[in-house]
Amino acid sequence: MTDAENPRVVSKSSDPMRTKFDPDRSVRRLAVIDVMNFLHNSASKNAPHLRNAEDTRNYLDALDLASFMSMFLQRGFDVRAVVPRSARYRARNGFLFDLFFAMGLIVYTEKCYDDLVIIKYAAARGGFIVSCDKYRDCLKMDINMADKYVIRNRVVRPVVAKHKRQQGEPYTNTRSGDRIINFTAHIEVPTHNILYSDPTSRDYRSCVSVRRSYNYSKSIKIREQLDEMFQFVMNITPLKLDERVSKIAKYKEDTIEKWGAPPYLKTIDDVDMSASGCGS
Repeated sequence: MTDAENPRVVSKSSDPMRTKFDPDRSVRRLAVIDVMNFLHNSASKNAPHLRNAEDTRNYLDALDLASFMSMFLQRGFDVRAVVPRSARYRARNGFLFDLFFAMGLIVYTEKCYDDLVIIKYAAARGGFIVSCDKYRDCLKMDINMADKYVIRNRVVRPVVAKHKRQQGEPYTNTRSGDRIINFTAHIEVPTHNILYSDPTSRDYRSCVSVRRSYNYSKSIKIREQLDEMFQFVMNITPLKLDERVSKIAKYKEDTIEKWGAPPYLKTIDDVDMSASGCGS
């Protein structure tokens, strides 16, 4: 990702609402991640010849999402990841999705088709979307101008590259403080307006209102919890299935109570435990 204090501008923007960057008064927009698009894109870097859904489960890893969300949080951005509820058993370490939800990082959708939810969620909050999808099918639908504007001007394609860890290392810590599992990722934008809203932006008041829910101490707490999750997964990976299930059940219960989330999230019965474990 580009430095949050000095976004990298890579080309001229065609954004009709482009404004002058005000470093003192501009606010960071909410980052809205298209989770399944992002994870499938990252999985393709590790396994370019996936044949079926069963294969993908070995390469879609909830830890990769944790790493990506942590990158945004570390740079001062608030983040929401939109994902179908079924993703809990379509990815490795799928039990983590409920914990992300408990922490307020995830928006669950009940259907696999979540494009409209992503677009409308970002548009209503002045956010930008992180996805490789161009949402052309949505542009053909009867959606409002605010939704179309987000599709045309505030969708950021993540630049993803396969990462090879040192032998025996479960992850890599970078000099910038990021924790890398299976791939590196960053974003580049053509104009600051995609990541920031300033006083002359039409949605400035809305963005300021959304930004009020973010604070530094909460961000630190979330990042510490994500770091703890990394370590927890590393610790349970070598365990036998029964012991791993027991550890996960206890960890979910403790974490969900810590964040004051609904008790129903504690269940692990419908999460495929064979998908647990760190990425290869």
